[in-house]
Amino acid sequence: MLILALTASGFAQEPAYEYGKPEEMAGLTKVFVSTGLDVGPRNNIIREIQKKLPKLIFTDSAEEADLFLSFGSSSEPAGVVTTTRGVPGTDTRRSQSQVVTEELATGYVATFPAPGRVRILMSFKDTRSNLFERKTTTNFARAFVKAYLEAEKAKAELQKNPYYRMLTGQDKKPD
Repeated sequence: MLILALTASGFAQEPAYEYGKPEEMAGLTKVFVSTGLDVGPRNNIIREIQKKLPKLIFTDSAEEADLFLSFGSSSEPAGVVTTTRGVPGTDTRRSQSQVVTEELATGYVATFPAPGRVRILMSFKDTRSNLFERKTTTNFARAFVKAYLEAEKAKAELQKNPYYRMLTGQDKKPD
């Protein structure tokens, strides 16, 4: 899923993967959400993120974004459920079998530090086995929001540190 989306973004060969931390999301505000050909999940993810992070800007192309969110899901058979019922007023019983499916979802949050390089900051996996459970797109969006808010909080705490401010040139060295 991620490789396909990246190849479509202009990479001629498989990119080199790097692994970072969710804290690296702090300060990045332009986001591209890729869900393949189905825009319904994309819209749901964006809508859910915008509830808690309205300052983020969602782009229409990966090239314009600081953060790349990739999400995909598939349905797999999880088993067969057989229901047997008696017919009222008779000794007849009727059985009905139904295949039960389970939605399997994966997602990634990445940056592109240089052409041909992908830095994975966060990965996500989820399953949904019935309609009463929350959508996997909602769970992915909420996991991203949680990680992003934690990254912003850690960055704010770090910037309060006088030694960090001195090292980054934000404050002059005390005499």
